[in-house]
Amino acid sequence: MPPFTTRTGNPHAHILLTVRPLNGDGTWQHKTEKEYLCVRDGEERGFTAAEFKSAQAEGWEKQYQYKVGKKKTYMAPSETDTRGLERVSKHPKATRYGRQNPISARWNSEEELLRWWAAWADAVNRALERSGVEQRIDHRSHAERGLDEKPTIHEGVNARIMEKMGYVSDRCELNRQIRADNALIRELKALIAQLMQAVRMTLAEIARSMEQARQDIIVFTYGLLHNREQRNLDTTFIGTSAPKYHDYVDASRAITEKAKQRKSLKAELAALSPFELRRSRELKASIAALEVEIDALRTDRESIMQAFKKTDDAGMSAIAADIKAARVRLER
Repeated sequence: MPPFTTRTGNPHAHILLTVRPLNGDGTWQHKTEKEYLCVRDGEERGFTAAEFKSAQAEGWEKQYQYKVGKKKTYMAPSETDTRGLERVSKHPKATRYGRQNPISARWNSEEELLRWWAAWADAVNRALERSGVEQRIDHRSHAERGLDEKPTIHEGVNARIMEKMGYVSDRCELNRQIRADNALIRELKALIAQLMQAVRMTLAEIARSMEQARQDIIVFTYGLLHNREQRNLDTTFIGTSAPKYHDYVDASRAITEKAKQRKSLKAELAALSPFELRRSRELKASIAALEVEIDALRTDRESIMQAFKKTDDAGMSAIAADIKAARVRLER
């Protein structure tokens, strides 16, 4: 794809930027680092592998899973020295996604994007001024500019291709409705302005007409605001809930699959001859590893359910129904 596209009425540039920083010698920096959750005197804190070397000298310890009764609990080795507890995993406790590189986080932040938008708007407006063009662009939203008109949405190349082929694109149709709504708002504002000018010099009947027009625009604007607020609520709900619910579904499926594998291995172990010691040890090790993975998945799934304030699959089904209903409202 060329770096600059000049379709009629839609000039735009495609700019690719890496969010992964480079060192001075040209080598890549890390995007994320594994972060171990260490404890000291009851306090828990995250350290990278490089940070842990000095933190360990200050008394911080990594945490491992130990079997305490029928439960598995993360504990520091110093807490278990005198209790004779059995460690069930060699992997220390760590944050799920690690620690993101601070340069990448800043480079990929919304604040940085807003600065780019402002700088681009300034550059374009200077170029327009030099060329003697009166039009100007503004990177701010309609709300920040104090505009009552509703902004259109991004249509995209696929929607426009559909329209050229004679089909009706939902996105293009929505923008046509938005433009019609905005045109009506402008007409009503112009009417109110005319009536306000006339009422200063003419009869009370014009004043009553102006009041009716004012009431009409209030009702119309309230409807737009209500729809916009509901859209924002649904968009936020879907954006925060759908990924977590998908993680819950993935964890549930993984638990089911690994439970089947464990059942199969146990059946094979039960059918072994007492003299097949090597295969027996292999099967027992595999079963133990699966049990550790299943426990970790169950912990993740329970954390997700707690985040939704649910305690069982029926409650999570209700969350799925809410997400589906929100998507239906957005499409409508």
